Amino acid sequence: MKRSLLMARDRALYRGLAFLERETRRPERLAAFGSALLYSLSFMATTSRDATVRAYTRQLALRSFRAWQAYWPGQVEAHDADTVSELVHAYGAAERLGLRFPRLKRELLALSRRFPASDYLWFDPNHEPPPTNVPETCACGWSNPRGRRRCVNPECRARLSRMSPLRLWTISLTAAFCGDRNGVPFGVRYERMMRWLPHMRGYAHPRRGVGGFYDSAYAISHVVYTLNDYGVWLLDPRLLPHEFEYLTTHLEAALEVGDPDMVGEFLDSLRAFGLDNEDPHVAAGIGFLVETQNRDGSWGERDGALDYTRFHATWAALDGLRDFAWRGAGLSFPRLAPSLRRWARLAPPVS
Repeated sequence: MKRSLLMARDRALYRGLAFLERETRRPERLAAFGSALLYSLSFMATTSRDATVRAYTRQLALRSFRAWQAYWPGQVEAHDADTVSELVHAYGAAERLGLRFPRLKRELLALSRRFPASDYLWFDPNHEPPPTNVPETCACGWSNPRGRRRCVNPECRARLSRMSPLRLWTISLTAAFCGDRNGVPFGVRYERMMRWLPHMRGYAHPRRGVGGFYDSAYAISHVVYTLNDYGVWLLDPRLLPHEFEYLTTHLEAALEVGDPDMVGEFLDSLRAFGLDNEDPHVAAGIGFLVETQNRDGSWGERDGALDYTRFHATWAALDGLRDFAWRGAGLSFPRLAPSLRRWARLAPPVS
């Protein structure tokens, strides 16, 4: 990579981090983004190669966690699976920083067992692959039961769209990983969830539409993230040949779509397979992210107040720009290696 681009990359990275610092000082951001913000900072604090980035994001993560705790009492209480999930994610992010909560973890484990997997994930992956009849969250903000065609909010009743199985797989795979990784499984073990990987590999070609392309790209990136513990391990492309080929083949299409969120996820996934700053795929993606950064240091569409979409785009772009302190080749769940080798030899289903 040219030195000029590398310097521009570093400037964009630090401007993006400064943007996040400003946002973490606003209490409403913690209310809106919660554990997702804590996770983004804890990942950067524990996996970045740059010591300055690690120290800076660790300080932001610790301060944000202390502010987040003000929203939750010391005694854990939860009346629904979503609250259990938020608590497990938030305390899991803090544990990545070296903090420990043995009593709270025992309480959360007991609470988590009150709810079946379908309460966390909309379906039970112990018995079926991601289905086709789970509705997207309604525009009014309500989550609706599986199979509903209209919003159950009596003041809304809008017609609901269906979540694609690939999108549902992405969300559920991430949740299963976080629950298992943090010692409070959400009704299913990550390794059991991963048995659906061959079933989900009908990834869509970009020519078939932007929606299918998004769902495929994000499903692949989250397979990568959960298998490499979000930036800890380098992955062997031979274990995930279908995913590696998709990423290297379609990065140009992602650049044409022009979404920094998607490009960021392409980049850090490619880095996980061992590509570095000298690779033309990585250099092209970095150049795009440098050029599309907003004046305030964020990425994504600016349409007034910061929403989760722009926050996530900024998170993804920062992960696409930064270098990782890889611990070597490995897997977050090493026992999956034989299954991954076997699945790598299977032809993907026709999409």
